[in-house]
Amino acid sequence: MSNTRSADFSFSLREFLLYYLRFWPWYLLSLALALGSAFLYLRYNVPIYNANATLLVKSEGNGGGGDKFEDMFFFKKGDNLVDEIEILKSRNMARRVAGAMNLQTRYYAIGNVKTTLIYPYSPFSFEIIKKSDSSRSINLKLTPLNEHEFFLNDDQGKKYNYNAPFQVGNDTYIIKRVDSLPGTKELQNEEYLLVWEPLESALWLVKGGLNIAKVKDESNLLQLSYNGIHTELGKEILRQLVVEYQEASVEDKNQIASRTNNFINDRLGIITRELGDVEKDLQSFKQKNNLINIESQSDNYLGEISTLDRQLTDLEVRLNVINFLRSYLENSKNDFNVVPTTLGIDEPALGQLVAEYNTLQLKREAELKTTTAENPTIKILDQQLNKLRLDLNENLRTIFSSTDLTRKNLRSKSESFKSSITSMPLKEKELLEIKRQQGIKEALYLYLLQKREETAISLASTISNSKLIDSPIASSTPVKPDRKNIQTIALFLGLLVPTALIYLRELLDDKIGSRKEIEKMTDAPILGEIGHSKAGETLVVRPNSRNAVSEQFRMLRSNLQYLLNNVEGTPVIMTTSTFSGEGKSFITINLAAALAISGRKTVILEFDLRKPKIISNLGLKRSEGFTNYLVGNFKAESLPISVPGVENLFVIPCGAIPPNPGEMLSDPKVDQLFRYLSREFDAIVMDTAPVGLVSDAQILSKYASCSLYVVRLNYTLKKQLHFIEDLYREEKLPKMALLVNDIDEKASYYSYGTYHYGYGYGYGRGNEYFEPEVHKPWWKFWG
Repeated sequence: MSNTRSADFSFSLREFLLYYLRFWPWYLLSLALALGSAFLYLRYNVPIYNANATLLVKSEGNGGGGDKFEDMFFFKKGDNLVDEIEILKSRNMARRVAGAMNLQTRYYAIGNVKTTLIYPYSPFSFEIIKKSDSSRSINLKLTPLNEHEFFLNDDQGKKYNYNAPFQVGNDTYIIKRVDSLPGTKELQNEEYLLVWEPLESALWLVKGGLNIAKVKDESNLLQLSYNGIHTELGKEILRQLVVEYQEASVEDKNQIASRTNNFINDRLGIITRELGDVEKDLQSFKQKNNLINIESQSDNYLGEISTLDRQLTDLEVRLNVINFLRSYLENSKNDFNVVPTTLGIDEPALGQLVAEYNTLQLKREAELKTTTAENPTIKILDQQLNKLRLDLNENLRTIFSSTDLTRKNLRSKSESFKSSITSMPLKEKELLEIKRQQGIKEALYLYLLQKREETAISLASTISNSKLIDSPIASSTPVKPDRKNIQTIALFLGLLVPTALIYLRELLDDKIGSRKEIEKMTDAPILGEIGHSKAGETLVVRPNSRNAVSEQFRMLRSNLQYLLNNVEGTPVIMTTSTFSGEGKSFITINLAAALAISGRKTVILEFDLRKPKIISNLGLKRSEGFTNYLVGNFKAESLPISVPGVENLFVIPCGAIPPNPGEMLSDPKVDQLFRYLSREFDAIVMDTAPVGLVSDAQILSKYASCSLYVVRLNYTLKKQLHFIEDLYREEKLPKMALLVNDIDEKASYYSYGTYHYGYGYGYGRGNEYFEPEVHKPWWKFWG
């Protein structure tokens, strides 16, 4: 009988399983609902397939050209793969793909549950003849009637013809039948949805499912993937994305080269005219002066003059280029055009300014594709360009001044040499000047011709800096929803939900539900357990009764010997509880009956002076009793009343309910009563008031040989076990032992001894009777 409370509340898998297995119908229902929901979700959810490809982004220049004139417009494409990823994922690229694939117009087959995209073949071709609002989407539901007619938007009253324009509102459309495409014949009896949306909306079909990532950090390979509802559509989107990306890359490179070529052609036209004028002047001069051949002058003077002339020619070319650039910048028509680079002027500062200027020009041009010139971003770019344009002009002016000063110095030297040639005829000097001008123009003309050829070669040889390594492929099974994961989650939830609900119910239940809970929370020994009786009367222990509850009381009678083995004289058994309604009176009556039918003369003392229930539960008429004995002239011998049907069982009623029960129980006549009863009876059973409410039981405890503390399952609060533990540890009641009442075998995961009873009994709270409690079936578990 000794019970040592567990200090660590260790987890027992066996107890856990046995406890939760009794709720197996709930688990079965939960699993059926969870797996059924998973089946419906997988059956009717639109599957998502994955398509992927691998793209190599190479780090290389534009190609073509190889000297200082390379990259006519200063612009270098960054090698940062993060930038390339953002370009590939940009709305501009998605817009190009959607436009190239005509994703603005889509066709869907309407099913009972799912609406499926038809791709790449459709039985219809939808065209817009006239549309009043280009920003508004179009959704038309088409129901084929026959090979020539169809209904529109569930309007059965009006028929429309294929291949003939029709009007919806202010818009005019035409729908054509396409019977020659594969897979369209069997779709003719279905319903269809025709969708058209603006390009700005259609691009999200591309952008929404696109994902791009590096294959490895140190690699230039990019993994392109697309998640969509159609495998062929996903592959085609990736394929078209690579094409558009490569074309955009080539366009960016060719844009600079093309503008450089236009600039060179413009300058060649001007130089050609100027060179023609110089040559005409030379021809006219010779004809006018009848000059055919002029003897050479002194070798030394001519050599020096020739060297100075070459240097002056180079400076003149440099100054002309500077003037070209300044004229180009000062022309307001070129305010938002890129500027050619130095054209042979090796000045680092100038090259850097031109590079920054061209970068901003290209950025502004790219922004204008998606916005207007009034956008704040464009305004900021315009301000930056104006500042750079001023800086370029200032830099060119500085270079021009420096070059011009050098030219003046060289001219001064040349004039000093020329002045020495006093014998040279004036005509010869004029001829030399004309030839010098001719040489400058010829040099500049040849220079520009060379650069034009180089630029043309660059345009012809430009290729993309990317290469498709792995062509797009698509998975044969959907990546979403994941069938195995969803089924696993459904199975997990099917087990978790009822477990959590049962655990939550137990957690919120503040009443004792099992013997195990009592054993964990108190060291007080448990003397026995009494099942839930369905009998309609309180007295269930009779001489010939063999029901489960009667047997449990007989077992309780046997267990009492462990508490009473050292008791001398007549044993006095006191029953009490924490509160009313825990079955204390029921236990008292039937325990006394069990003692009586064993041959012991037993008396029940109805000492719950506040709410006496013994007499009423036995069906006896209330008469004078204990309180009358204390305050009147009644003798102890007249108090016991025989209980019909049970030999050797007597009861002493409470009598009139007194106003001061505690004081009356302390009366000296109580000692006299117990001395009398000890002489006349073999066993005394006291029914006392609940010890959790009043002190009556503790006052009477001095007469008791042992104390039976009744705990009723699903009624006694768990927090009351702390009070019971205090009573036991402080020994406020003699030889205290617990009696677990109202055991329901069907509601418990353990059995008592070798019995498996399903009986029980319900009794009254307060002064009222309880109707026999009917236990609810499992499907009313939460009620």
